[in-house]
Amino acid sequence: MIDLKRIRKIINWLIFSEYSENEAGIAQKLGYTKSSFSQIINGKVPISEKFIDKLCEADENINKVWIIEGIGEMLKSNETFNTKESPQIEYNRNPRHEPMTNDERIDALIRQNDVLAQSVQDVVKMAHETVSASQRQSEANQEIMKQLLSILEDSKKNLRAGGAQDVAVRRAAHG
Repeated sequence: MIDLKRIRKIINWLIFSEYSENEAGIAQKLGYTKSSFSQIINGKVPISEKFIDKLCEADENINKVWIIEGIGEMLKSNETFNTKESPQIEYNRNPRHEPMTNDERIDALIRQNDVLAQSVQDVVKMAHETVSASQRQSEANQEIMKQLLSILEDSKKNLRAGGAQDVAVRRAAHG
């Protein structure tokens, strides 16, 4: 029986290996509509041999037996996955320091991708909050400026009125 998790791993691998940027792109390259592709990978319709063949044609290193039966590794060889290219990823988490399988490496990459995606979401959220706070502060500053201008205008009027009274008082006193 074909496990949908294995299909998902293949889809993630194809995106990671830059076969396509997203699921819609993979669907198009494999000759499916976005809707039918979504139904297949979400288990709404049975996965056909033809679909599996198309996945395997997308990357000749994909192991068809692994997709169908879960036996062996997802990828036929390690050649397409060089751990030296991505030293920041913690591939070896076991205490005996045994080499990780391709599946474990891909799982590690997917976990790291999830962490990075969450970090990006957090940064975007903080940026939105900062912009909102800046807008609120700007609006408050504008309101203060309006109040100060109003006070200044009132002060000018009072000075003019007071100056006119002083002139009238002096004229009356000298008059």
